[in-house]
Amino acid sequence: MGFGGGGGGQDMGSMFQIMQAQQARDEENQRQQRIKYGREGIDRAFNGIDQTFYDRYKQGVTDYYRPQLKRQYADANKELTYRLADAGTLRSSAANESTADLVRQNDMNIAAMNAKADSATADLRNRVAGQKDTAINQLYSTEDPNMATTTALNGIQNLQLSKPDLSPLGNLFNVATVGAANAMKAWQNQGGGFGGGTSTGPAAPNINGNNSSSWNT
Repeated sequence: MGFGGGGGGQDMGSMFQIMQAQQARDEENQRQQRIKYGREGIDRAFNGIDQTFYDRYKQGVTDYYRPQLKRQYADANKELTYRLADAGTLRSSAANESTADLVRQNDMNIAAMNAKADSATADLRNRVAGQKDTAINQLYSTEDPNMATTTALNGIQNLQLSKPDLSPLGNLFNVATVGAANAMKAWQNQGGGFGGGTSTGPAAPNINGNNSSSWNT
């Protein structure tokens, strides 16, 4: 007759399952600690990537292009003045219109410059996010916080050394498209020019670089 002799085996089996469950919990806790330590290391590595970092990068783009744009605008103003004077329409409504057209060209070029700077900065943000994702993915795949932190630091170093893709500007202003080429015809239609008598016309426009277009971008 048995007296519950099988109970010892069941107790041992239950104890083994409890030990296994506890071991699994301990291993998961350790894994979570490694992940937490690694994420903290990655976050610390990216702490230097702030808005100031992006602003400096964007400023580098505009600082490169702005002097070229200003120089081209000044040259275009000189050329327009020469064309108007050569056509005898320096003091005319055509000159006013041509000057306004040139200002619009300049404003459009300034907007394009700023858009290029914004695009370059957005690309940098994407690269920063991609580098951080790479470090995080490595952390989860290897569960090695030191390796992931090292990857993040190396990526940051490369990003901080990166420069925007810059190249000299082509010719941005086309004086011929602002009406200067037709200035003589416009002046003749007003009764000036050849055989039209003497007329002082409207006041001469300000076309020597001091106009309403702003460089405070």
